[in-house]
Amino acid sequence: MEEASGQPVMELPVNIEAERTVLGANLLRNELTGLCAESGLRPDHFSLSTNGEIYGVQLRLHNEGRPFDTCLLLEEMDVAKAGGFDYLSDLTRDVVLLESHVLQRCRVLILKSKLRKVVAVTAELQAAACELGAKPEVIIKETIEKLNAILED
Repeated sequence: MEEASGQPVMELPVNIEAERTVLGANLLRNELTGLCAESGLRPDHFSLSTNGEIYGVQLRLHNEGRPFDTCLLLEEMDVAKAGGFDYLSDLTRDVVLLESHVLQRCRVLILKSKLRKVVAVTAELQAAACELGAKPEVIIKETIEKLNAILED
């Protein structure tokens, strides 16, 4: 993809299909939610806030030992935030329910989340370097700390 200037347009690292299939698998087999949590997947790993909110509710219900499906999720969240009944229902289409596949998609979501954080840190780095009176040693130190935090997450 290119802008009118001829420069390439950078797209953030995301995998919407992986997000949707993880959510759909959890809807069809609630116990997979625990597997996702054990893999380290958190709501903030989702690129779409709607998907993160849906996963957050799935996780909460799982932790409370409560079953969930599309209708029960809608009882627990704002319909608009959930994308509506049709959006939730559509999540279960073409879902692979094998644990190994769900775990691999969780790993993909965590990886993409870390990459988006790296993009954000580099944008902050560029902005800080362009400020009047910027001190390279301070910028570099802060950037390294932020990147290390991403690695440890």
